[in-house]
Amino acid sequence: MKLIVVLSIVCITLFALLGLYLITTQKGTKTANRLLGSFFILWSLDLLDGLLLLQGYQLKHPHFALWTEPFFLLYGPLLFFYTRLSLGNERLPGVRTLIHFIPFILGLLLLLFSFHLRPVSEKLQILTAITDFDQPVESLLIAPLIYVHFAIYLWKSKKRIGTAKKQLVNFYSHFNITWLDKLLNLMILILVLSILIGIVQHISGQKYYETALIGVLILIGIFISTIIFKALDRPFLATPVTSKKEHPIASQEIETILHSITDSLERKRLFLKPELSLKDLSEAVGHPSRKVSQVINDQMNQSFFDLVNGYRIEEAKKIFKENNDPKLTVLEVMYEVGFNSKSSFNTQFKKKTGRTPSAFLKGNS
Repeated sequence: MKLIVVLSIVCITLFALLGLYLITTQKGTKTANRLLGSFFILWSLDLLDGLLLLQGYQLKHPHFALWTEPFFLLYGPLLFFYTRLSLGNERLPGVRTLIHFIPFILGLLLLLFSFHLRPVSEKLQILTAITDFDQPVESLLIAPLIYVHFAIYLWKSKKRIGTAKKQLVNFYSHFNITWLDKLLNLMILILVLSILIGIVQHISGQKYYETALIGVLILIGIFISTIIFKALDRPFLATPVTSKKEHPIASQEIETILHSITDSLERKRLFLKPELSLKDLSEAVGHPSRKVSQVINDQMNQSFFDLVNGYRIEEAKKIFKENNDPKLTVLEVMYEVGFNSKSSFNTQFKKKTGRTPSAFLKGNS
């Protein structure tokens, strides 16, 4: 039990500080940061409520108990709207946004009438049953609905990320939404573990519940802090709004654009710029982004992302093959050719050569 208390306090403190930072920071998209900050503050209060219940504090002060129970109905909408704002310049849909918070309001009203408006003696009976792992049948029926509610919003958020990835490859040579995908994957894992913990609690009571809870708290503390702190200072790239209708380009202009693209990448070596975007290339080529993107997609049969990273991989292969320095490292080459992510470099290199950069370097040394 002491370990649970320590881990809970660590997570509560971490989430509270992180939430306050996100709400008050001037970096990035303020509305998006405030949504994520609110998510972490609510989560910290939820953990605090659970800790106070386990420690017996709420048995002495039942009026302060269980107020955070409906918070679970806020987590899904907050993450979903944060994802929407982070992936582009999309604004929240005004009054319609409130529809997503109706389940939370209904949950709050249900809690009010089923617990808070009852006499103190009945409140104590309910709290005692919870601490004795004797959950009422009503909670067992409501819990699956709450989990399904959260799962739907996670699915909607993952779907948004999948769509964004397909669009971003046409505009950027490097983009950083992997951490957001990992955050949602972690939320899915925590959701699954929460369901399993609920089942364990119902079947075996306290016997295995504490062990399972310790594991989840460790997972939350380590992975959430790692993912978030790595991403705090990395701005998201807004997905440009483009027209789905393509306009025909004259064959002579196509040849001119193709020649300019090749010249900019091969002679001017623009691919070495880590944050190279379609806008940057279009400015160098002297043609609108729409036409440059259309030529790359239709005439070169690839995305902007694959085109630029293809040049980077070829340059990396050349450096590896001509290398005479036994101290040369993969990271040095990665940065030299324009990559700023080791995982992205490894993935793209293996995709195009069938080998990892390390294996390719060893094979040519």
